[in-house]
Amino acid sequence: MKDFVKMVLAVLCGLLIMGFLGIFLFVGAIGSMASFGKTSPVLPKSGVLTFQFSKLNLAEQAQEQQPSLAMAQGDMRKTIGLWDAVQAVNAAAADPAVPFIFLKTDGLSAGISQLEELRTSLEHFRMSGKPVVTYMEAPTTGAYYLASVSDKIYMSSNAGAGGMINGIGTR
Repeated sequence: MKDFVKMVLAVLCGLLIMGFLGIFLFVGAIGSMASFGKTSPVLPKSGVLTFQFSKLNLAEQAQEQQPSLAMAQGDMRKTIGLWDAVQAVNAAAADPAVPFIFLKTDGLSAGISQLEELRTSLEHFRMSGKPVVTYMEAPTTGAYYLASVSDKIYMSSNAGAGGMINGIGTR
């Protein structure tokens, strides 16, 4: 009888410990699933809005990141929609914590209409009294057109850096 009570208490104690452990794991799993939802990013008290086009594709619409041939070939650029980029510039103009916008135009691949929209939003940003600064190493015509809205344009003096501005032509 003494061994029976001892065994029953051991089983009850084990069930109690496993119950608490199970509840802890269940709550942790629910919490981690809830964190996968869309959340707004936490912004620091001050910061610079940066467009680094060597790591960013500007597209007409934002696209879901899916494995593709480009990713398999090593192009790990994030794609941002034109609307999202313009809204980010407008939000930065209204936010006193953003002192300026930094553009790094190397690797820019966008159409003239996309560049015109983004450049217009950058002009509105400048009207808010904040500067736009650009750094480029090998500018193209489109990159220089976008950078022409800047207050300051910096260019590398490294070997190999140079302008590739051919102009716009039609046939």
